[in-house]
Amino acid sequence: MEAHYAACAHTGIGLYVTAIWQVEGMPPHRHETILPKGIVELIFSFADPLRVALGSEGASQPTPTCFISGLNTVPLQLRAPQAQALFGVQLTPLAVRKLLRVPAGEFLNRITDLRLLSPAFGSLADQLAGAGSFAGRRALVEAWVQRQLQEVPKREVLLSSYLNTPAVAAPSVAELAARACYSPRQLSRKAHELFGISAEALLGYKRYVGALQALHQPGKTLTTVGLECGYYDQAHFIREFRHFTGMAPGGYRRQLSARPGHLFQ
Repeated sequence: MEAHYAACAHTGIGLYVTAIWQVEGMPPHRHETILPKGIVELIFSFADPLRVALGSEGASQPTPTCFISGLNTVPLQLRAPQAQALFGVQLTPLAVRKLLRVPAGEFLNRITDLRLLSPAFGSLADQLAGAGSFAGRRALVEAWVQRQLQEVPKREVLLSSYLNTPAVAAPSVAELAARACYSPRQLSRKAHELFGISAEALLGYKRYVGALQALHQPGKTLTTVGLECGYYDQAHFIREFRHFTGMAPGGYRRQLSARPGHLFQ
């Protein structure tokens, strides 16, 4: 497998795109579990489709040529073809609303064919396929994003990037509202619009995403991870982590891979 990954935080599109990636070749594992990671992605496939199921009980469906994978609160079960060629663009929720003209919350736990939202995505997919190289595709996406997006209010940018920043989760909705310069009522409305979940649920998701990353840091005990990520106690940590992943933090740590949130079989 050949893989490329480019973080976009310090680029001209950093307010809207967190990363751009590409994988091509023969996957070493046919089955992959992708845990909730606080990420919304546009994904373009230039080979046979994947088969994806939402949660352990969901029906497996083939993926479209280009699709948006919304924020997930349940694991994705993925079965790869013998050869795959995928190009992905990780977006902030604010960028989803600006680019797709649909609030990101509408895509919660959903995979949606981008061509159903606009035929322009079919044209973009063709251009990306023709570009061939990762560098060419990245340049094409950067130019496309810059054409589509304009200046937006700073507080919307702040809230939209909440799940992707290293800051510890706010201890309360009132505290997060104060940080983002919203009233609690405004924050509740914005959380539903950007993420598809309540402001209170957003705090829990942020704690979980922080813990998921921290579990990959060698030498940190589960107790330390729980305390640093804002959990009241170990029981609270285990209960909330299991809610999103179906497993305890210790179970995840025993089978983790080099990629946070990705489990391979």
